[in-house]
Amino acid sequence: MKMNFFEKCDIYFDLVEDPRQQKSITYKLSDILFMVICGILCGCENLEDIVEILEYKINIIKKYINIEKIPCVATFSNVLKILKVEQLELCIIAIMRNIIGLKVNLKNEKREIAIDGKAIKSTNNHGNPEKALQIVTAYDINELIVVAQTEIKDKTNEITAGRELIDMIDLSNTIITADAIHCQKETMKKIVEKGGDCIIQLKANQKALYNDINVFFDEKLADKTSVDNYIEYQEIEKNGGRIEKRTCYILKDKESYNYLKEKLDEWEYVETIFCIKREIEIKGKVSTEKSYYLATFTDDAKKLAYYVRNHWKIESMHWILDVNFKEDDCPIVNEKIQREMNIMRKLAIKIHKAYIEYAKPKRKTIISSIRSCLMSDEKLEDVLDTVLKSNIIEEI
Repeated sequence: MKMNFFEKCDIYFDLVEDPRQQKSITYKLSDILFMVICGILCGCENLEDIVEILEYKINIIKKYINIEKIPCVATFSNVLKILKVEQLELCIIAIMRNIIGLKVNLKNEKREIAIDGKAIKSTNNHGNPEKALQIVTAYDINELIVVAQTEIKDKTNEITAGRELIDMIDLSNTIITADAIHCQKETMKKIVEKGGDCIIQLKANQKALYNDINVFFDEKLADKTSVDNYIEYQEIEKNGGRIEKRTCYILKDKESYNYLKEKLDEWEYVETIFCIKREIEIKGKVSTEKSYYLATFTDDAKKLAYYVRNHWKIESMHWILDVNFKEDDCPIVNEKIQREMNIMRKLAIKIHKAYIEYAKPKRKTIISSIRSCLMSDEKLEDVLDTVLKSNIIEEI
């Protein structure tokens, strides 16, 4: 007999320690977690909404777990408060990787993991944005799943949190992409020593190097006779009335960069410096911007542009958390519960994406899938059952 979605998840739910006295337990921990996930799949933003919606959907919930009624808000809150959040994160990450849409890379191509931080604005402690809960995530770009995450704790920052994530994951045959805050010599060293590579954006937080590279590219790209100094790849994307032209320029032979060489010697793991120039035309008006990147490996311009372009997928995931799940407006006071809800929202995103990819519904957006689960008991059941069918090993 085939296992349903809850039964498969239950194997991982058991890895989360339940501190409650067993004799006083009315609802199993696995039941509580499953119900929260179902509520989030329906777009619920907080525990009150989850209870209200699940009461309407109790007949569907009873198909998966043995309960008589939906627990109250206080029960959900009290249980989530006492869990070890790191255990729950590992549990949900394991569900993402091992149950939903797992693929096996048979071509031995490099895995790409993007690192990025996001604050939950509703936790900003009476208008102080620096005190808001901030979660830094490592996101597998190919699988579209979280592989690790941590929060920025007191007396730490996103740089420290990013290095914690690097320590938590296997970096063999992996490329890390990250924004400029992680452009640090120590971070690059840690990645390379763990067997990985990285592409990290360069901005004014490394002011001297950024200014020199900015001037250097301006000089070389302005001089049309200096084509031998760089490798170029260009792609054009049209979307409605918007035209975006992206050009990747790689500087050749970094040892001959003259006045750059002394500064680059301090960045011992940098093998490639490149620029992405974006020209965006909307209704005849053109805007141009250039971004610079340091890479610890060499590759062709098309592939480097591909890796940089892929980094937006983690930003897209963060956008979905805010726009579709209203994370920044979540009124939950307890930061531990906020962090637990965050990882379960990320699981919900993966479930909806797997459903859309496999079932190919008429409306192929996350928000339409969420609304369908909210409005239709049958759709929620269909989504839960379909994600198991999507877990097919593919040759890619």
